[in-house]
Amino acid sequence: MSTNVNAVPESPKSPVRAVLYFRAAKDPDGRSIARQEEACRRFAREHGLEPFAEFTDLGRSVGLDYRPPGFQRMLESLVEDAIAAVVVYDDSRLSRNLIGFQRFRDAVCERGARLYTVTGPNPDKGHDDLVAEMRESIVRYLSRHSVEGTER
Repeated sequence: MSTNVNAVPESPKSPVRAVLYFRAAKDPDGRSIARQEEACRRFAREHGLEPFAEFTDLGRSVGLDYRPPGFQRMLESLVEDAIAAVVVYDDSRLSRNLIGFQRFRDAVCERGARLYTVTGPNPDKGHDDLVAEMRESIVRYLSRHSVEGTER
């Protein structure tokens, strides 16, 4: 019997409140953010998550010391608005390196929320850390070897 690693636990009677987070270092025509928005909204709808708010950061790659303002507002919303889930398009929208990703993931989890990615494994599978670290290694490699102007 196979297990779907992207499966979200069945929804309770009322939808789970979620925030959606989008980020693009470069997005002059708005297409990257628009694709992330569409995919995250669809993911939330299909998995019984009720989008409560959306946060966006533009114009800068996420480094170890960078504190994106949209991400910071999202973290505040998790506590103030009793949010249970965060949906992002891909791990790389949080950070392109393992330490940065772990810091952002931990910040979400410390506030009692779960982190869901449209493109990858999601919570409650018992091997999230291993899979996340493997995915972040791939993201880091692709980031170093990407062609300038590649969109996500």
